[in-house]
Amino acid sequence: MAKAAQPYVGPVTLDITSIGPRLKDLPPGALRGMRRAQPGLAEVLVELATNMSSLGAAAGIGPELQNELEQCNQTLEDIQAVKAVVDKWTEVLDESLAFYEHEREGTIGQIADAVKSSARRKDESLLAPFAKTVAYNAQVGLRAVKTRRRNAEAAAEAEDQASETKPTSPQA
Repeated sequence: MAKAAQPYVGPVTLDITSIGPRLKDLPPGALRGMRRAQPGLAEVLVELATNMSSLGAAAGIGPELQNELEQCNQTLEDIQAVKAVVDKWTEVLDESLAFYEHEREGTIGQIADAVKSSARRKDESLLAPFAKTVAYNAQVGLRAVKTRRRNAEAAAEAEDQASETKPTSPQA
């Protein structure tokens, strides 16, 4: 059974029209070779914010570059805020899929058990119309049996190999 599933209480709508014109859909493979943020970026941004307005012109940094940097930083902040919500949605959707698949599998198991019980107690002909359901439900158990058998065989083989390679002590 799923452990303490709670209803999702976060946002369920998100308006991204403000960043829509700034979003980019790149062709496949275009991310390869792109430069991404590196360790130490926070310190660099503080340094630039501190020094560009007073020393930028002397260093040959025009106001266009300063504006471009500020716009990129703002766009990144805006996208990261939206992405945090979308990432949470992805997590919640994945967990919800797993939860409801688990619930469905449990329900199918109950149905298969009911069919088998009724077939045993009342009428075996009830198995035929539900044969796929009963077989589907039995898959997990059959795989578990195969796995246990395979593990037992591997353990026995390892034990045999270990006993064959053990040196025998001379008897006095």
